[in-house]
Amino acid sequence: MSESTYLARAQSKTAATQAIQAIPLLRNSNGQYQHDAGEKAITAILSYLRACFNSSQSGQGMFALSERATNSLTSIKSTDCITTDSILRDATAAAVRSTGKSDAIQTKFTRSEARDEADSQNYSIQATIGTKEGTAEGITALVGSAITDQILKNVDGTPKTVDEYHLYELIQAVRDGAIRPEHHDILRLAKTVIEFQFDWRKKIQANLEQLKVLIERGKSSGLNLDVTFIVSVLLANLHSAVQHDWGRDLFDRITPEDSQAIRTVLRTRPPVYKPS
Repeated sequence: MSESTYLARAQSKTAATQAIQAIPLLRNSNGQYQHDAGEKAITAILSYLRACFNSSQSGQGMFALSERATNSLTSIKSTDCITTDSILRDATAAAVRSTGKSDAIQTKFTRSEARDEADSQNYSIQATIGTKEGTAEGITALVGSAITDQILKNVDGTPKTVDEYHLYELIQAVRDGAIRPEHHDILRLAKTVIEFQFDWRKKIQANLEQLKVLIERGKSSGLNLDVTFIVSVLLANLHSAVQHDWGRDLFDRITPEDSQAIRTVLRTRPPVYKPS
């Protein structure tokens, strides 16, 4: 393997650790953090993973490392290694499949090119493992080992290897380690969503985005708020507006962007079934 491949794991680990432990996390005097603060930190962690370089998933970076499902990144093990011979063997097998001839030996790689391809794939493997390790260390530095030890250590206290834990488990541990909102605060949030009043000085799209933020906050607190709330609140506000003189020409003044936003929301409304 090339020198850059050998260094990829350590460099990616250091970069991830430094970036994630630097994420702001508001705490109280006891070192605890609120649920909203934890969610903001998780969003920042996921944003960092998405921003990491990953040639195999353009635009998504290392985000797939945070997913529960098995995918091309979560399936990578620290012991994985691509060799020149394995590249040539796979290329030969592909040539056989494409030609249907068992004696096909023509491949798209020379041995030198296969060596370069192996280095490229090994670099990606090492960078992925390093990012996973660095993210785990960064999260531990951010929220404390008391929260992450249950994921990163065995029952006897010995550390798990990088292949024995998953980042989605650590992200859930960040959520579970937060101070949960009081029940009356959750109910107050639900009331705020239901009674949300549009500011008609702003575009409808801006009001909808603000409403979606409140709904997402409710979901993270356990409120089962879905798209039907957005539709109902939108229709209620439109109905209220047209009851006033200033709102009767509302649809004449509506912008194309707002018109599109309304159509998009209404299309997501579930069908209403009338009893026969």
